[in-house]
Amino acid sequence: MKQESLNMLAEFVAKLKLTDLDANTIQHAKKVIRDTIAVIIAGSHEPQISNLYELVRRNGSPQEATVFGRTDRVPCSFAAMVNAAAGSTKEFEEGNSLVFGHPAIQIVPSAIAVGETVSGAGRTVIEGLVVGYEIAGRISRASKMRDGFHPSGTWGTIGAAVATAKVVGFSADEIAKVLNIASSFAISSNIENSFLGENISEMYTALSNYFGILSYHLFRCGFSAAPDNLIVTFGKLVSENFDEGVLLRDLGRKFLINKNYFKMYPSCRFSHSALEATEKILGRTQVKPETVESIEIRTYSQALHLENKDPRNVNAVRFSLPFLVAIALIRGKIDDEGIISYNDHISDIRALSERVTIIEEKSYNVDSMKRPAYVKIHLTNGETLESFVNNCRGGNDSPFTEEELREKFRNLSRGVIGQERCEKAIGLLENLENLDDIRDITELLRTG
Repeated sequence: MKQESLNMLAEFVAKLKLTDLDANTIQHAKKVIRDTIAVIIAGSHEPQISNLYELVRRNGSPQEATVFGRTDRVPCSFAAMVNAAAGSTKEFEEGNSLVFGHPAIQIVPSAIAVGETVSGAGRTVIEGLVVGYEIAGRISRASKMRDGFHPSGTWGTIGAAVATAKVVGFSADEIAKVLNIASSFAISSNIENSFLGENISEMYTALSNYFGILSYHLFRCGFSAAPDNLIVTFGKLVSENFDEGVLLRDLGRKFLINKNYFKMYPSCRFSHSALEATEKILGRTQVKPETVESIEIRTYSQALHLENKDPRNVNAVRFSLPFLVAIALIRGKIDDEGIISYNDHISDIRALSERVTIIEEKSYNVDSMKRPAYVKIHLTNGETLESFVNNCRGGNDSPFTEEELREKFRNLSRGVIGQERCEKAIGLLENLENLDDIRDITELLRTG
């Protein structure tokens, strides 16, 4: 990577102010922050997250930043790490098809945790998220991860470092150096761990946040990285190609955060169009599982990763389209409760999932921004039920309403922090750009 390009990116990050953003970008960034906080709270008491929190609490000092859904504060980098891991437990986090991954969960925990340590205003957290999302997303688009790499834990570390440097008010020269240091910490994140339900994958986003903040501290300690460190990492190591032109094209004119998607199903995004089509069928016709002879799903190539009919645990169920469709047919819908309690109906789910056939429809691969799925249910009486979804809801072409997103926040948060704190947090988050201290919000996200 040419030093000039790196400097231009850093200059963009340093100069961008909230007043440079249009109202839509500001509003959308606030939705991303709110949604990410909710998915973190939802996962904050999973057993492995509780154990990680206790490990950090016993070994960390000082009490700088909030672990959402918990009482004690912990050191900033550890708070970001635990929060990011928690937000990765249920497959509820936002994502972005243009950048091939989940940027916000790799950036928001860092921006908020660092904001707490410097008494940062709400506007600086928004700025940090927008620039972190943009730079991380552009690096992802400029490179193509080697087969087998999970996108989390690689370019997300750059985003977390950029957000950190922005929130603390670093100069362009300092930001460039921190960004280069952060490029040293792309991890070997095996994507198969997600598909198989191995929860070490939750630490991929956790380490993006941890290393992003660590890069800032290492710079302050006097560490440095080679001028071409970023291009070596993303052009030779984790990726074989790097299109430097992507980094600067239309920089500051368009923002990738506006092209994200939100989730209502707690499962891999590749499953959502098929699940939406299944729920449309169920909305029209009551289907008794015992009357189902077979289920045909035609979909795009990436969804074929979800063919597993023998998921070994609840995490793997979130990546098993046959199981997810079976759960939807048995319960009449797909939600987190149904996934968590899948063992209560395991015999029926297995029987139904065996009748599911997933077929790649090559014509569905033409538009990479669309996620089409056609579901056809064959009944034992010869009747067929079918539905087609061209692109699942949650993205730009079919967004969720503001009230739907608020209700998602309530559903994921109130059971942990209580109804009163939940409603207060919603109010403050919707006015985030005018908040003088981010700690006014994080105080509400604690328990006790």
